[in-house]
Parts: sequence; structure tokens; C-alpha cells
Amino acid sequence: MKKIILAILLIIFPSLLSFAAKRALLIGINDYKHLSSKPTGAKTISDLKGSINDVKAMKEILIKRYGFTPEAIKVLIETEATKKNIIKAFNEWLIKGSKEGDLVLFYFSGHGSKVPDQNGDEDDGYDEVLCPYDIVPDGGYNTIIDDQLGDMLRQLEGRNVVIILDACDSGGMVRSIGKSIVSVLEQTPCVHPKFIPITNYRPHYFPKGVLPDKPKNCLFLTASKEDQIAWETNKTNTGDFFGAFTYAFIDGLKKLEKPTYQQVLNHVDKFIKDKLKLEQEPQISPNKKDIIVQLVFNTEPEKPSIPVAIPQVSRNVLVKIEPFGTLEDMQELKRKLENIPYVELVENDLVDRFIRGKKENGEYKVRLLNRIGDVTKIPPKKNIDELVRAMIPHLEYAYMVKQLAQISNPNPPFKVELWVTDKKRRDFRVGEKITFRFKSERDCYILLINIDQKGNFHIIFPNKYYKDNFVRANTVYEIPDRRIREAYLREKKTYFELQFGEPVGEETVKVIATTRPLNLRKIGIGEFKEVFQTISGSTRAILVKAVKAALSSGNFLWSEDTVVIRSHRR
Repeated sequence: MKKIILAILLIIFPSLLSFAAKRALLIGINDYKHLSSKPTGAKTISDLKGSINDVKAMKEILIKRYGFTPEAIKVLIETEATKKNIIKAFNEWLIKGSKEGDLVLFYFSGHGSKVPDQNGDEDDGYDEVLCPYDIVPDGGYNTIIDDQLGDMLRQLEGRNVVIILDACDSGGMVRSIGKSIVSVLEQTPCVHPKFIPITNYRPHYFPKGVLPDKPKNCLFLTASKEDQIAWETNKTNTGDFFGAFTYAFIDGLKKLEKPTYQQVLNHVDKFIKDKLKLEQEPQISPNKKDIIVQLVFNTEPEKPSIPVAIPQVSRNVLVKIEPFGTLEDMQELKRKLENIPYVELVENDLVDRFIRGKKENGEYKVRLLNRIGDVTKIPPKKNIDELVRAMIPHLEYAYMVKQLAQISNPNPPFKVELWVTDKKRRDFRVGEKITFRFKSERDCYILLINIDQKGNFHIIFPNKYYKDNFVRANTVYEIPDRRIREAYLREKKTYFELQFGEPVGEETVKVIATTRPLNLRKIGIGEFKEVFQTISGSTRAILVKAVKAALSSGNFLWSEDTVVIRSHRR
């Protein structure tokens, strides 16, 4: 009887024989066969440290929340991930191992590159390249060019195909506004570019005709624009490396309840720019509305069983001195810095600031670097005492940013969104206008703080013309707005505008939204003699402590958002 019933079911519902499955091939390479394990110079390309961590984290999230079974995931890492093995696994595991209607995922974390285009299908004249374990940079042997990947993907016709690539084909360590370079980063031990330059390229794969690299049934999620670096960086609390794109992507998969591809990419973009402070803009292709609004991996994920943990890091500014000058110079510099109560000197690479420099013609020429390699040049000084005094404002900024970073809600009950002038931009030129904008999902009370390059707090909202900081849900507010400009004109007989000016450098903007008002008077906010109140000195720490205490009281719901911006000279 059971056999008869089963036969009837299969006749009525033939799809039961071929229900959609999920299948994944995950590739990760740290230790390349023909690369150095450590960089020996500014231009030396070395092995990576985070790709294996990327693969492990990706496999875990696929199984725990997105319906992939362990048996449906194949992993190739390190020496397993040769060109031959990758192509073999693609053919046997993905093409032959899947059927029409299945969801197929191809994930790669490792180095990328670019080589001259051979069939005229690239607007910029270059093919993008994935670098297997056995790539030979001189000549480009054992590479997988985008044309070859496209030919393999075309054999997955009828499947839903997702390709996630955490690699890049550009090697410029710069920050840009449009196509103009506005600053050059220095290499630090905290970040590595995921790029190998290929020299003396000799083509080894010749596509037949001109076909699109990205077949219609494929969705591509890539780590950066074609002219940007994709980075890997280390966690400040453990030192473990990870691909910035993968780390941010998985963070979105964990925290967003029912994420679409567009929602995850928006999360990744903001995470990379404001938490990791990297110039790296993830891409989605094709960027069509009917595709990007689909649920990631066609799945309503299981809710996480444990809350998101906040990593514990030192609240002091962790500083590493890279020796310069004489031994006596370094000893004096260390003594002076150790006397600053919020500075902690370290020997490892879990740092907030590096000090680099030289002694030349009796002057100390020093640069302060953040983890990413942004440079702050200290004016030349004749003695260590003057040098330390010149560095203190920049160290204070780093300290105050770390204090405000402690005000974080990993599971906010509602969303508040903040942006400055343009949602996509973080870099601006001196003279450009500034507009602060924010929006909350629900009625709330807003505290908006701008920390300048010296660590001073500027209270943007409330302000002299908006002393009531209550805002309505789903309404975009901007500062300055017409109300502020008109009131200022009546009072001062001149126009009011905000512009980026000197000194140039990094600033942090933070918004805190609460469902009940904070006692702003109690924490020193409310005396608006000018448009915005400025708070400096020890009052800043008092304010942060008071806000943290109020938010941890449990008397109301709250959310927050942070944006990091930089100004540059023209």
C-alpha cells in the first residue's frame, strides 16, 4: 500500500523527484606556491593570512542559517586549490553535481589580478583574473581569466548561480574623489591587498568568439570596483585576519533578519567604509531590481541561536613606535608617551596608531598612521618634547573615537541612519559644503555628535535653533536646513553654510536615537551660545560616561549609527 501511495504522489507531484537543492564550492588560499610568506618591501606582494578564515566562516554561516548541508559543500584550500583542481571540482561538483532549478554557489577568497584582454570584450582592455595556489606571476601561468570562468558558468544553464569573489584586480593604495587621487596610503602590517601583479603575460586560454563573462543566470557579488583594492585586515581584539568583504558580508548575513542581496550589499558597503575605514566599494551584477530584491540564497534564514557578541578591546590608544633616530631618542619618546594616561605602547600589530619617522638635520620628521595606512604628518620638531605635544591632539582624537565606539547596540530594536552630504562618499575636499542628514524608523530623540580631528565634540543636534531634539519616524532631517539658515540670517545678517576646512584629516560623526529623551542638561548639553555647542577637555569623557550609563539603564529603546569622513586639500 505504501508503495502505491508513493507512486501516486510521484505521478501527481513529479517535482518531488527533482526538488531544488543547494550546492557550494568554496576556495581559499593564503600560502601561494610562488610568493613570499612575508613582505620584504613596500612593493613586494606576499601571501595572505585571512582566506582560510574566510572559507571557514562562510561554510559555517551557510550551514547554520542558509539551509546548506555539510555534504553539499566542497572546500578547496591551500595546496588543494591548484588551477587543475579548481576546474575539476567546478566541472564535477557544480556542473555534474547539480541540476536545473538548483542553487549553485561559487566562492573564492585569495589574490586576484588582471591581464591584457585577448578577444576585445573588455572596455578597459584587461581581463580579470583569479589566482589559484600554483599561479606563476611572471608569465601568468595557471591563472583563471574571466573568459574561462564565464565559459564554465555557461554550463550551469537552468541553475540559480551565485558567484562571490573576495579578490581584486587593482593594486593602487590610494584614496580618491572621483578619478582624482587625494591621498596615498602607506603599507602597514594590519592590511594586505588581495592582488598579484602579473608580468610578461603569455596567454594560455583563448575564448571562442566574444561572449559575456557574466552569463544571464549568474549573480556576481565582488569585493570592490575594478580600480580598487580588495583588502584583508586583522581583528583588533584577536589579530586574526579576514577578507574585509567576506567579514562584512557574513556580518550582514548574521544580523539582517531576512536579507535581500541589495540589503546585504548596503550593509557591507557601510561596514567597510565606517567600521574598517577602507576605500573599497562592493559590487553586484547584474544590478537589476528584480534580482537584487531576492532573498540571499533564496532562503529565509534561521534566527541566530546566540546574541551577537561585542569584541572586547582596550579603551586606550594602542601605539606602536617603529624605531628612528638614536636609542636615547626612542627611550625619551617612550617615556613621554607613557605619561599620557590614555596611551598604551605595544610591540605587536594590534594597534590604533603607528609612529614612523626619521631624524634629519637636527629635526624630527614624524608621521602618525592609522591601521589602514592613512598618514598624518607632524610638522618638523627640534626636540622630543615638542614632538609629543604636536601628536597629542591626534592621539586624543583616536582616544575619543574609541570611547564613542563603546556606545554600540549590536541588536538594535529599530534603525537610525546617518550620512554626510552623500551616502556613498567619505572623502571630501576643503571648501565643499557639509550637510548632516539622518532618519529614524520610529519617533525618537536624536543626539548627533561630530568629533573633529583634535577630538573635540561638536553637538550638531540639538542646536541653537532646534533645542527640542524630538524627530518623527521615516522623515529625513538635514543640518543646516532652511529653518537654521533663515534664523541665522535674521540674527547675524549673513548667510550660514558649513564647509570642510583646515585642518584636514579624519572626523567621526555619531548619531544616538532614544525612545525617551536623555537628560541633556545633566550631561552638559544645552547652552547653545553659537549654532552648535563645542565640548572639549575632560568634559568629553564625562559626557560619554553619562550617555553610556543612561543607555544601559534599560529605561528605553535605543539605536545608533556612525560615519567616518575625511577632508583633503585641493
